[in-house]
Amino acid sequence: MKRILNGIGKAAIVLALVTGHYLFWRWAVGETFSIVYTAIQILIALWVIYELIRAPVIDD
Repeated sequence: MKRILNGIGKAAIVLALVTGHYLFWRWAVGETFSIVYTAIQILIALWVIYELIRAPVIDD
């Protein structure tokens, strides 16, 4: 249960950071750029997570 709550807490923090980042760029340069920029960053983050999950485990 503690692990689940920890994961939910981390997800909430990440969501708040992404939202803040999006709102900053929306204020700074406009809505179209901020949507594209945020979507690219989310895709990169998902790709990194995917690579970490399927990375081989090396035991020495």
